[in-house]
Amino acid sequence: MAYQYLTAEERSKIDILLSKHYSIHAIGSALKISPSTISREILRHTKGRQYDDQQAHQSAKERRLKASGKPYKMLSILMKYIDILIKKMES
Repeated sequence: MAYQYLTAEERSKIDILLSKHYSIHAIGSALKISPSTISREILRHTKGRQYDDQQAHQSAKERRLKASGKPYKMLSILMKYIDILIKKMES
């Protein structure tokens, strides 16, 4: 199964259901999302005692943008290493 990010709408529904005192399992069932995903989302984005769906969505977007640059850094290092190996093999 492919991983899918939570949408702003799903985060808003989590916020609403939390305010109505739904359990993590009940929220997961209602949204058809794994309870462990709901739990991680709540733990990651709860400030004080309050889950903030808008801040959660913004933080997730920023985290994805940061993470998207990592493969390119590794790729350039890997390419340099491969170039060195090829030059050694040719000489």
